[in-house]
Amino acid sequence: MTNVSENRSWKHRLNAKKQAWGACQAFDPILLFAAKEGGVDRESIRDAVLHLINCVENSDQINKKITISAVNSLNNIQTVTWKQLSAYNGMQGRCLAACLAKVESKILPKSVKDQLQGIVGNLLHDISDKDIFACLNHNDISQEHIHYLYGWMVIEDIESNLFESFGRVMLHHPSIQMDVSLAQRFQSRATYAARKRRLRGANEDELECFDEDSDEDEL
Repeated sequence: MTNVSENRSWKHRLNAKKQAWGACQAFDPILLFAAKEGGVDRESIRDAVLHLINCVENSDQINKKITISAVNSLNNIQTVTWKQLSAYNGMQGRCLAACLAKVESKILPKSVKDQLQGIVGNLLHDISDKDIFACLNHNDISQEHIHYLYGWMVIEDIESNLFESFGRVMLHHPSIQMDVSLAQRFQSRATYAARKRRLRGANEDELECFDEDSDEDEL
């Protein structure tokens, strides 16, 4: 009798995994359709995306195939869809936090971590201060994750206003437990990036002088 119960339990878990995997895969074309067509129920899209984010957050507790499918679907969400979801304050921030918390995971394949970086880039195209706060205040986010984000933003040559936004949010919200020097680093980089953008049309002498004066802003 015990063996029969165990077999039923095993089959139930297997079916649940298959259903979750299939659901994550099914979200992909649905979200692509939502980006192209109007009149889509945003609440339903919101719930679908939240389930995908939850899969990333709990990737160490669920089947790897489910996580891979969820990450793939999130990576294919277009900027227009994220903009449609921006009314739900904190949603993009939660997704950003989930990606940052797992992007250096030892249990995920490199291809998945590359996709997580792609999601981070998509989210940063149009992220509000409220979403930045939601990310920084997320339980899974540590100072090390934000150091990683800073380095990634430098390498990707992210616009100066985003560095400024992260620094501002860190300094203006006492509930965010981040070192002040980290916030100042974001703000310093914002100044550096803005000056660099202004000088892109400058002559070689001006650029050489700029680089010498800005060594402290580099990694």
